[in-house]
Amino acid sequence: MTNGPPTSCRHALIASPTLYPGQHMTARVSTDAQADGAERLAARLYVRSYGEGDVLNTSCGPDAEVDPAGTDLFWEVPELGGGPIAEAGIEILVRRSGQRKVYLDALDWDGAVSTVFRRPEQAGSMWRRAWVDAVDQWDARWGPAFRVIQNRGEGVISQGTADWRDYRVSAVLRPQLCRTAGLLARVGGLRRYYALLIEPAGVVRLERRVGERTTLAQGRFDWRSGDRLEFVLEVNGSTVKASIDGMVQFDVDDSGSGLHAGGVGLLVGDGRLDADAITIRPVDSV
Repeated sequence: MTNGPPTSCRHALIASPTLYPGQHMTARVSTDAQADGAERLAARLYVRSYGEGDVLNTSCGPDAEVDPAGTDLFWEVPELGGGPIAEAGIEILVRRSGQRKVYLDALDWDGAVSTVFRRPEQAGSMWRRAWVDAVDQWDARWGPAFRVIQNRGEGVISQGTADWRDYRVSAVLRPQLCRTAGLLARVGGLRRYYALLIEPAGVVRLERRVGERTTLAQGRFDWRSGDRLEFVLEVNGSTVKASIDGMVQFDVDDSGSGLHAGGVGLLVGDGRLDADAITIRPVDSV
């Protein structure tokens, strides 16, 4: 044992959102019986998301009068400019002070996500913290929002939850001097996903990984390093569809795979991959 200055251990703060634009927030609230002449109460759902300088901005749903018998609140969370949601709740609106009780019976959210993952227009860094970063390098200073580099082997960045089941994810990718690169769907970990991948030899492959790799389909696709290619993966039940630049590459049924849900992501092997945005939409909206 040697003497010396204390060693510090630093851990990055990782955001793990479970609520996203496009999903539906619901709540049921009630109040005590209204006294004669008492001011009526209103309530609304709200979220707070990271904005300029990583300060939380508030976005609110429509107002609804709170009834003693109970009031149902409903709101589809709008696009928020790329900042992850850090807080959700109910706001009570009163015009003057008074003693009234408000009861929250339920608060929940569900439904398909519909959003674009990108660098927000406002300066900040928390949007990057919402991603699981398992690549050698992903710097904020470069032009593309997603410039991911893996010096050796394969690296993945991903975001999403186990509630995401059927959706369409798309991105314009620019692979640079890499062994493999592609788009991921139903990501549940570094070894659990569907992947649409290309290789410099002109190979395009649809892969399922649940621990072990399984090639579901393979074909030819000519491309050169630096090309901008639009990748699309659609997962709907047991069906997996994949296209590049508008040309359908694969349409397979993968029944019994056990890969039913998960987030989205990018994969790069032995090289660099650029993308400005990753879009996810419900299957029935495309």
